[in-house]
Amino acid sequence: MALIQVDQVIGEYESREIIWARHVKKWRYMLEALHEVSDIVFALCSSLLGYKHEETVARLREWVVDMTVESLNCMKVTNLQPLADALLLFAEKMVDKSQRFLLLKPSVLAEAGLMLDDRDLNEDAKPAWVVDKDTGDRHKMYQHEENEFITLKNEIMASLRLVLLRCQEVVSDIPDISQLFHELMYTADGWFWVDEYCKPQTALVLADPVLMTYAESLTLLLRTAKLDTVPKNSVAQDQLSFFANSLLMNIPSPPPVGAMRSWSVLTPFYSEDVTYSDHELDELTEDEVSKMFYLRMILPDEWDNFLERIGVEDEEELIKTETGRHKRRKWASFRGQTLHRTIRGMMCGEEAVKALAQFCDNATLAEAEQLAQLKFTYVVSCQIYGQQTKAKDPKVHQINNLMKQYRNLRVAYIDEVRTGNNYGYFSVLVKARVDKEGVDRIVEVYRVKLPGVPMVGFGKPENQNHAMIFTRGEYLQTIDMNQDWSFHECLKVRNLLQEFSEDHATDGLGAPAIAGFRENIFTLNMTSMGSFMALQDTTFVTINQRMLYSLDVRMHYGHPDVFDKFFTMSSGGVSKASKPTNLSEDIFSGFNATMRGERVTYSDYIAVGKGRDTALSQIFKFEAKVAQGNAEQALSRDYYRLGNSLSLTRLMSLYFGH
Repeated sequence: MALIQVDQVIGEYESREIIWARHVKKWRYMLEALHEVSDIVFALCSSLLGYKHEETVARLREWVVDMTVESLNCMKVTNLQPLADALLLFAEKMVDKSQRFLLLKPSVLAEAGLMLDDRDLNEDAKPAWVVDKDTGDRHKMYQHEENEFITLKNEIMASLRLVLLRCQEVVSDIPDISQLFHELMYTADGWFWVDEYCKPQTALVLADPVLMTYAESLTLLLRTAKLDTVPKNSVAQDQLSFFANSLLMNIPSPPPVGAMRSWSVLTPFYSEDVTYSDHELDELTEDEVSKMFYLRMILPDEWDNFLERIGVEDEEELIKTETGRHKRRKWASFRGQTLHRTIRGMMCGEEAVKALAQFCDNATLAEAEQLAQLKFTYVVSCQIYGQQTKAKDPKVHQINNLMKQYRNLRVAYIDEVRTGNNYGYFSVLVKARVDKEGVDRIVEVYRVKLPGVPMVGFGKPENQNHAMIFTRGEYLQTIDMNQDWSFHECLKVRNLLQEFSEDHATDGLGAPAIAGFRENIFTLNMTSMGSFMALQDTTFVTINQRMLYSLDVRMHYGHPDVFDKFFTMSSGGVSKASKPTNLSEDIFSGFNATMRGERVTYSDYIAVGKGRDTALSQIFKFEAKVAQGNAEQALSRDYYRLGNSLSLTRLMSLYFGH
């Protein structure tokens, strides 16, 4: 009857305007679809009741016709909502808390649900109102009408999912039925996507270009063959493998970002490489090989990826512009043992805090940036920065550029000021700041007068200790200038800092004074000697230190340990500098903590990158320093005191472990 009424209306509208006739034909096709959908609802509800209910079936058909005629008269999409409400009311009346529960048949209900799910909502037959399309605007108009129809029918099918949701609420008291509904809606065999959640979230993704970029990358990854998903680069494989495995280790539970402990990173620097210059990259060695050529040969996949990212074919095209040469210098510097690489890696800590604040604490970008400034600081102690500035050393310009690039980076140095025949010494902290004229300048933040010449011992420990006053975190991490870090590892710093919590001290010995962790050597594939040093370092830094920690005799061996800053500042600093006793300057911090009854721990779930010597002459000097340092340790008062205070077990472990 309803279809006959609609056909009459179509005939009236065709004599007036063709566009209204097209709309009416569209609604006629929708009416056919509603009849088709209603048959599915009848099957579902009949299965729930266990018998045919003619009165209910007739009533639902009447609702379908009424809603269709109302939509036909008003020509508005919003009129489909009463249909959904009617279907929900129908479900509530058909499935009530009465004796009808006894007639529920889970097997038949599952078949009805799968019958709904198996229907492809996007593969609709062409409606009768679609005629031959012309090109241009008319084609677009017809295409829009067809897309609108598909959307409307999807909304109708979504209303049926609402019927099942309301049914689930009614039968939630029955475990078997409740589990069945859960499987129908949330498993691979049912309706995995709930439209009420999926549609608005999809709209948000489509409106955000950044999320669309991630979605496209994810789609590409999911469509990639399994063999092609493994990175070709061995370093990337190792990084991903370690990160995935570390998540299965015993990691302390992190607090909210706003409640996490703050930490500072301190890096001593003298006059090493900051950023490679074009001359340094292209200069030929005695073997007639340039540094740039060597890097391209040992890292061919990374070089090809770099050229692809910036959109050039080869190096000749790259160096034609200053921008290209600048990118080449950065690429090479990030693969050498430079200060630029270290700063870039350590500043990942700031980015990690921002990301955690936004995704874990739901902070805005401005709030995340404020939290990052409170929770993380990085100070590079450039010992002779003042002298280099007066001498107009090119490295000063490179360091200044790094401060301008990383706004929260600070540089400390020792300034020598001559007044008449006298000299004054100051610890100075500088940073980059934009002045009132909009010029980005290097400005002085603090200047602290020192009692005399600060460099009375070895340079590195003195350089570290004078800059400690400029770090404001609760904990202090010591990093050498030939190290690196990554964003994904920095995400676990919040967990690492929980090692200093009394609650995490499951052995009952209290929080440690020093917390150490792993290093991975990124110079492994540089040379054959570099490979030897990497294996040797892995043996000591990972295997040996893990054993020493289990025997409770692990000390501090330099990078990348984290100190309890308050303990360190009140007990002599992060290292000792007396000549010649403290040639191995770092280990005496471990001696100091152990003699004071503090603990030194070691963790395997987080790692920092480290560069090692790659030439035989450099390796010889390093091994000589270690041997001489061990001899000096045996003569020190620290070893004497440890020998008189440790238990026999720890004393023997210390003797054989060092």
